[in-house]
Amino acid sequence: MKNRLPYNSFLSPKMALMMLLCIVLFASCNSARRGAAQQSAGEKVYALTSEGEVIGKIASSGVYVFKGIPYATAERFMAPEAAPKRQEALDCTNYGPVPPQVIYERTQSEVNWYNVDEGTKDEDCLNLNIWTRDIRPGTKKPVLVYLFTGYTIGHSHELAGYDGEYLANNHNLVVITPNHRLNSFGFLDLSFMGQKYQHSANAGLLDLVAALRWIKANIAHFGGDPENITLMGQGTGGGKVMTLLSMPQTEGLIHKAIIESGALFKVMDSKYSRRLASIALNELGITAENIAVLDTISHSALHEATNVALERVRAMAFEDGTSNAFVEDDNLIDYFGWAPSLDGVVLTEQPYIAAPRRASNIPILIGTNKHEATPSLYKMDYASMDERGRDSLVITRLGSLYSKAEEQYRISYPRTSYSPSELFDLDIKFRRMALNFAERRYEEGISTPIYMYLFGYESPTEDGVFRSHHMLEIPFAMGNTTLASSMTGGTKSALALSEKMSAAWAAFCHTGSPQSPAVPQWPAWTPGSGATMLLGRGQDGVCELVYGHDKALLELLSRANGALGN
Repeated sequence: MKNRLPYNSFLSPKMALMMLLCIVLFASCNSARRGAAQQSAGEKVYALTSEGEVIGKIASSGVYVFKGIPYATAERFMAPEAAPKRQEALDCTNYGPVPPQVIYERTQSEVNWYNVDEGTKDEDCLNLNIWTRDIRPGTKKPVLVYLFTGYTIGHSHELAGYDGEYLANNHNLVVITPNHRLNSFGFLDLSFMGQKYQHSANAGLLDLVAALRWIKANIAHFGGDPENITLMGQGTGGGKVMTLLSMPQTEGLIHKAIIESGALFKVMDSKYSRRLASIALNELGITAENIAVLDTISHSALHEATNVALERVRAMAFEDGTSNAFVEDDNLIDYFGWAPSLDGVVLTEQPYIAAPRRASNIPILIGTNKHEATPSLYKMDYASMDERGRDSLVITRLGSLYSKAEEQYRISYPRTSYSPSELFDLDIKFRRMALNFAERRYEEGISTPIYMYLFGYESPTEDGVFRSHHMLEIPFAMGNTTLASSMTGGTKSALALSEKMSAAWAAFCHTGSPQSPAVPQWPAWTPGSGATMLLGRGQDGVCELVYGHDKALLELLSRANGALGN
């Protein structure tokens, strides 16, 4: 074998210089292509993933936006698998499909308020969206993964309040919103039909585990720190956060957690989830012999059959003394329907029991809204009354407890206007669950901090009927009060509060504490102190730290045994 000649034996100095210049130019061009160099709004930007290159777009703010990146793939009712490798760069400049959803009939006020774009629905929906200011791997920015509300309905990530551009641009975060399978596609418990379907009861949860694994493996290519991932969710999205915290499959994938109006969810017992699936199959004429037909059943046919099943099993659950849908039980929400179940495979413990223990080393920011689901808006016999009528109703129903309730309310909220109907709309269920979760952490002897908030800003839109409604805090925390002005009103006070809240949420993602120059001193909550940050009063943007401010009020209203229906 001949000896190879050294390079300098056949490269002249001139040729060597030319080659060096070419290498530098190539590296420079490739760097620009990857987004490391300054580029203009609307230009394409490229990033690497485990499956191949993806193409994003630069927003006017300079934030790199990637939409619809596949993180996994799955056959119907099966556990997710790795997305296939690609030879060519994938265009990710538009939102990908969202999961098929069960859309309930909204009032006109809700339609106007949410201004929802439901997106394009498809079962092939395992994709996520990323907003980042800088995709160089060495930048190691904190990562915020936001989970939308709903196991059934979902509210597409195209809802303006979920947009991640503000937090990425102003607070140096990498923001991610993943989609996952919902309703019967994600939670139809077919485990009694054989080993093939052992994961079907919680396939939608496994989608989120797959998304977190993908993020851990790939987020450095988008400038994120795989060792600093905050999982955040609102409503049932908060329930998803708590459920994922309870699962050993997510160990090392979550480093901080934000739970908004979604603590202490109790998943279904498998006897009910299997009954649901069994009745649905019977409605469709499907047996063990022709089970393969289930893979081709249309969404509408499956939805119709599962609706029949759901109503029948709810009736059975009532007869058994089990809660029917959202019914409070020992400060829990017992979720009944198309949602996770205790299948013994994916979920082996109730999340409200396991999460406080398993998340012992994870800082948590938790809170609720002052009014959540207001009876005066949703309960028609109350909604038809004027405020004077509701005031009279409250006084009558509370009876001898009323004067004490009024006194305690004025002590709890001394700088807030009062009328008796305020006691009617005041949330006590979600608030008690958040406190209950925090107390369970301390009962486990956990010293990792937990921070508590109560969102009290009231939307002026739709004549103020939504008050501090469930979901209203989302655009404030995400910095999107202008984008979501149909919800927030887009006022100066809304913007001012949003700047404070988004700074606190971002600080939590960075450090594990919501302390920020934008808000007052914010110590961790303890059972003794009850430290809680009040975020907004009526339609002002004031933030105020209080200590156990509503403890006596909650206890008194609890003794009223639901007389007010709140």
